[in-house]
Amino acid sequence: MANIDGTKLLIKIGGNVVTALTSNNMSNEVDMIETTSKDSDGHKTFIAGEDTGTFDIEALNDPSGTQNEEDIIDALLAKVPVTVYWGGIEVGDVYWTASALIQSVTCNGPKNEVASYSATLQRTGAITKATVAS
Repeated sequence: MANIDGTKLLIKIGGNVVTALTSNNMSNEVDMIETTSKDSDGHKTFIAGEDTGTFDIEALNDPSGTQNEEDIIDALLAKVPVTVYWGGIEVGDVYWTASALIQSVTCNGPKNEVASYSATLQRTGAITKATVAS
């Protein structure tokens, strides 16, 4: 089994890779609609409902970067959807794209450490899977 190096899974917002990224996460879920009835023989049953998802970012604050803390805060305050890309960047790698709203940004300025931030983006609409072409 081949493993994937997590450093090669990136997140882009609006076409730019998030600068100084230290960790990123994509989470997707489907609502479960319960269909249990007296005919279910004592077992709960479900059907799939609507889907949703979030993207989480942790990064160092690099003001000179192409997609940095300031850009993400600006997108949060604008309250408009951004295009998010999550996945690999090498030919043949799988990636996902979706429209998302910046839900939250948390900025950190600890003593004797590099300033950092984290953000959560709420997917709005469908998510699309693709493969990096040449």
